[in-house]
This record gives sequence, C-alpha cells and structure tokens, in this order.
Amino acid sequence: MSVSKLQSSQVEIIIPPWALPKEEIPLHIKLSKNYDFSKIVVEIPDCFVFVDQINILRSEQSGNKIAVYEIGRAKKSEKDYFGIVIASKEPFEQLAVKTRIQVTLVNRDDTEENFTVFARIFRPLLEIDQIPDEIPIGDYDTILPIHLKFTGFGDVKVNIQCSIGGQIVSEGDSVLDEVIRRMVNEGLLHENTFENKLGIAIDKSYIQKIVSDCREKFKNSESMKQMMDDTNMSKDMVDALLSFNQDEQEKFMNILYRTVEGHLIKIITDILDRNISNNLHVDAGTKIRTDIKVPITNVTLKIFYSDAIGNEYPYLEKIVRLHDKRSDTSKIHVEIPVEIEKVDDSKAYKNVEEMLVGPII
Repeated sequence: MSVSKLQSSQVEIIIPPWALPKEEIPLHIKLSKNYDFSKIVVEIPDCFVFVDQINILRSEQSGNKIAVYEIGRAKKSEKDYFGIVIASKEPFEQLAVKTRIQVTLVNRDDTEENFTVFARIFRPLLEIDQIPDEIPIGDYDTILPIHLKFTGFGDVKVNIQCSIGGQIVSEGDSVLDEVIRRMVNEGLLHENTFENKLGIAIDKSYIQKIVSDCREKFKNSESMKQMMDDTNMSKDMVDALLSFNQDEQEKFMNILYRTVEGHLIKIITDILDRNISNNLHVDAGTKIRTDIKVPITNVTLKIFYSDAIGNEYPYLEKIVRLHDKRSDTSKIHVEIPVEIEKVDDSKAYKNVEEMLVGPII
C-alpha cells in the first residue's frame, strides 16, 4: 500500500491512503533534527480510537486528543520520528468515508504549526440481486440459485444459512466429505491422475490431517455411515466399507493418502475456475437438507458476510418457498444445493488510492 504525505520544510506526516473499518492506521510524523517542540497534539474524530504509540517517551491522552511531549531521538538517522496508531470504532454506513485528523505542533516560543491529514475508510457492501421466491421440487435435481451484487471495496467471505421455523436445515460440505464424494464418483480405489495447470501446491501436513480425519471417522461407525450416505454411495459399497477389518482400513488409508492430493488440487481448481467474483470467497458448499411434510415449505435464507479483517456486516435475508411437486411424496427427505451463480461487481471500487472521497466526517 502506498502512503499519503503532508510535508513542510521541517515536518513530514505520512498516513496510508486507505483502510478498512476498524483496521489499524499508523500515522507517522518525521521531524528535522533541529526541530524543537514543547508538545505535538494529535486530534482524531470521535468515531476513532487510539490503539498504540511508536517511539513516544512521554505523552498525555485526553478523550480524542493525545499530546506528545518527548520522543526517542535517532542518532544515526537524518530525521527523528514517532507514530500513533488509530482505528475507526465501527464500520460506517457509507461505503467511503474521509475523516479529518488535526496535528498541531507547538514550538518552545508557543508559536504553532497546524496540519490536517485525512484517514480514508472503505467498506464492502453485498446485496441480493436475484433469488427466486419459489423453487419447485420435482423428480429431478434442483438447485437454489443466488445472484448477488457487490459494491464498495474489499474482499468478503460469504456464509449461507437456511432455516425452517427457526431450525437450521443447511449444512456445509467438509473438505473430507468432498474428497470422499469424488473418490466414489471416480472409483473408490482408482489411482487418480491430474494435470496441475495452475501449479497448486498442497501442504503435506494438510494432506496428513485429511487422512487422519478420515481415520477418526472409521473409528465411529455412525459418523462414517452418515458421511457415506451424504456421498450417495450404493448400499453394497456402504456395507463393504463398514465391514472393513483393520488391515483393509489401512489399505484404504494408503490409497486415500496417495490420491487425496490430486482431489484437493481438483477442488481448488474448480473453485478458481468458477471465478464468480474477484471479491467474493464462499465457504464450503451449502445444502438445504430437510424433510418436506407439507406441499409448500418456507425456508428463511440468511447470507452472512465479513471483510478481510473479520468485520461482520448486516446479513441479507430472503424467504423462499419450496413447492413439492414430486410424484412420490412419501419420500419426505430432500437435499437442495444452494449455489451462488453470479455476482455483479461492476460497481466495485477499483482504485481507491486515487478515488475522490467526500464529504468529510
């Protein structure tokens, strides 16, 4: 990140050109060697807080002002310096905010020099562009498609939650479940081959963790059965795996260890290939798993999102009707993947360093 500078013959004030809400913002002040001051006062807006001090030996803070009386002197550098770290208290409603920071240098003869610098805060905004009011559940695969709109600035992480009558009915697929699912689809004991076009590298310790997690599932027959049910294995394959003795389990683990890296690379490649938005990072795939007991069931869909440093923003909400049109309604259990098909980020901020921001807060 480049910085913004305010400079006179003896004073240089440096501040980053942008920050996310609540992100720490260092304000650096450099002074000429012959600059002698009685105090330097930094005043920040009420919506900010002081987080830290750098190379300050003596100071006094009162509310949103801090007075610096003594700093460490650098013998081998051309200038002396000190810093104050600030941050906004909460995310702003505005997508871009310009805030005033006043710096007053008081000389020994009580004369003053006043400087004004600006902290510029940017935030993301995610909105629902399109979600169907109703989706039919028929004798075919069904998905719940979501179209979103992204404006503002910054990367966001998205998590989707579905509930019926307040009860959570959505589940995210774990990486292990997805690996097992792909192994089933390609042949459980098939030694997969892959072309690593993107040069993706998987940490060996992570591969070992995946295999270790699977080994733990083998120790719990109920956990293993649930995982295999979710991968749509045939009954014969489920029974075969559940009947594995220790030697057969170990053989399966060895095959898993040799093939898991290829599956992980394929999973990551698939995610990158989707490229629904450069700003959006979606948690593991979400599915609605529930029992349909009436012809029409209302599902409350909540889309949570947070930015790169963990700020959480108001979630998006939509009620979707599931309309059961299956020929055999005796099978009450349904599973519906929730898929973000499209994200319109045409109005995302591209170059915030040069962007004009106003009004001033």
